[in-house]
Amino acid sequence: MRPQILLLAIAAYAQCFSGGYQNKELRIELREAPGGAYSGTITFQGQGFPATARALNGQLTGSFKAGADSFPFTATVSGNTMKLSSGGTDYVLGKETVTVNPLVSIQ
Repeated sequence: MRPQILLLAIAAYAQCFSGGYQNKELRIELREAPGGAYSGTITFQGQGFPATARALNGQLTGSFKAGADSFPFTATVSGNTMKLSSGGTDYVLGKETVTVNPLVSIQ
């Protein structure tokens, strides 16, 4: 395999954590930052908590802040499903999809 193709495949794989995932309890929105890091927000019970993470070997490892405290979490993605774990609790989240054409103006 040519090095350029391998790098593109690695980059595409690394981007699998970007976007929004949610269930009835929890929502996480992540975007990739320079250097392969991720940043975003975890929303639980209406409160948003800033989160940062890094992807390594198909797993996201990071933390989110609640006040002055920081709490660890891990996440994996399989297809359109994310499994997020923090504090001994696992959450299964579905990938958010756009259901309305964002280019169409609503009047």
